[in-house]
Amino acid sequence: MTSFPSMNYGAGQVILLRSADEMIIDQMVYRENMHYPLLGSTIGVSLERIRPDKLSLDPMNWHSASGIVGYATPAYRNSQTLDPGEETTMISINPEVFSPDNDGKNDVMTIQYNLDRQGFQGSVIIFDSRGRMIRQLISNELVGQHGELLWDGISEDRRKPPLGIYLIYMEFVHPDGEVKRLKKTVVIAEPL
Repeated sequence: MTSFPSMNYGAGQVILLRSADEMIIDQMVYRENMHYPLLGSTIGVSLERIRPDKLSLDPMNWHSASGIVGYATPAYRNSQTLDPGEETTMISINPEVFSPDNDGKNDVMTIQYNLDRQGFQGSVIIFDSRGRMIRQLISNELVGQHGELLWDGISEDRRKPPLGIYLIYMEFVHPDGEVKRLKKTVVIAEPL
């Protein structure tokens, strides 16, 4: 194929054929209403297959790409994918003690999350030990079922906060009313 054909925005069908005998390898039928219902606009938002081991023709096996990845993941792992038997630990922080001093060692902290299904909108806010907001990483953003966020240790006003303990507050809200709230701590330290 020399170029990818344009796709109808509202609805359509994609069929992958073996050219030699025109055998159907895979196919899907899509409609605009398969997108996440709380998106303001679905223009430029990709539908992503959730489970590679489930049928492509099942409309429940598709979800809008996460806003965190720019609503599309061409040539990368789908932001909404769920592999069979995948790890289900909800949140992990790495490293839990980091030193954002640009020395090339533990300068950035990673928050990895695994939700039990698609469709959550997330907010992640970092507070200092006195409860003051230091940085908002995302605010009411459509997140993938799995993903990661980075904090470079810089505050909202683009300054380096003082050494100490910080609270990471995460809230994930699903359109059906389910809310997941989590808190984790992280320490900004200086290397010895």
